[in-house]
Amino acid sequence: MVRDSAGGVDDFRVCVMADASDLSRAGWDNFPGLPGFMRSHWLKAFAAVAQGGAGGPQTSYLQVTRAGRVIAQTLWQTLPVAGMQLGGSIRPGLVAVAIGREAYQLGQALFSGVQGAVALPQEDLGGLLPQVATALGHPGTWFVKDLPVGTRCADTEWTPLEALPEMRLAIDPRWGSFDGYLAALPSKYRTRAKRAMSKFRNVQLHRLGVGEVGSFGESLQVLYDKLLSRTRYVPFVPAPGYVSRLKVALPGQVEVLAFTLHGELVGFATLLQEGGEAIAHLAAVDETYNAEHQLYLNMLFALLAEAIHRGCTSLNYGRTATTIKSSLGATPVHYDSCVRHTGCVRNQLIRQLVERVLDPADAGALVQRPLG
Repeated sequence: MVRDSAGGVDDFRVCVMADASDLSRAGWDNFPGLPGFMRSHWLKAFAAVAQGGAGGPQTSYLQVTRAGRVIAQTLWQTLPVAGMQLGGSIRPGLVAVAIGREAYQLGQALFSGVQGAVALPQEDLGGLLPQVATALGHPGTWFVKDLPVGTRCADTEWTPLEALPEMRLAIDPRWGSFDGYLAALPSKYRTRAKRAMSKFRNVQLHRLGVGEVGSFGESLQVLYDKLLSRTRYVPFVPAPGYVSRLKVALPGQVEVLAFTLHGELVGFATLLQEGGEAIAHLAAVDETYNAEHQLYLNMLFALLAEAIHRGCTSLNYGRTATTIKSSLGATPVHYDSCVRHTGCVRNQLIRQLVERVLDPADAGALVQRPLG
């Protein structure tokens, strides 16, 4: 379904597409500078995974026009509030009172980075997206997520949200292989890496194909559920089976790495690739074996080795565990995000929560992806 929402000034309009199958007809992929993971084949894959509410989030696709010209494209996502975990500073019930049963977001909930909104270079994305939210006329709590730093929402009705930076590792083409990466590390970090890798010798690495990922599906879910139970910040939880369905949807661009010890699954990691860009997606390790075998650090190494093997130029490690990722050579990338409620009283309540109740890490959890 395609419908238009009039903005009123300068022939500003927002075209809302509720079905990813409409993207090709609308020329979605022709937009200049469209981020790789906003291309239609990825959005169609996420939509297929989410059919029937399994995997989510519920997404619509927006084209913003002025005087008949497309000036921006963004995702409009609906997030259930009941599953949000925002650390120890605030009870879930109070979140529901302030935000409501659902929240609405312009951006991508499944991973960090500027992968959910794009505008022409001459447009002010930070000023444009709040205008889009207003034009849609949908009451409730709205988030604008992961704007390029410096494009913070200018509208004073919106409250800024501080979040941990994304940790991004630039892959030097001269490395050629993971061994080349190790050779390029400073000696202190190379020694530490080899020590960690020596503890990983009894762990088996499996690259799961379409058939295998289905057979591992239940074990993957058990590990991921254990991770969520000890995670303070969870803004959105994909439904069971998300990883295996995503592998089926785009088998060549989704790599699922499974780690077993004596035949038992002790960890998994998911890598998404679009051209030269790679994203470390959902992952988990069994804490029982983590210290002894350095599972988490070796999982990061395995993801990097896979990205190098695939010829990628960068790896987005996400927002968690910034210290250990910086030791691998990843550097922080900051983004701006903001929130508001369309109702005056509840907007003031949200502002008070962000500024006086939530600590910065808790506030940032509102826009952080589930893991990574």
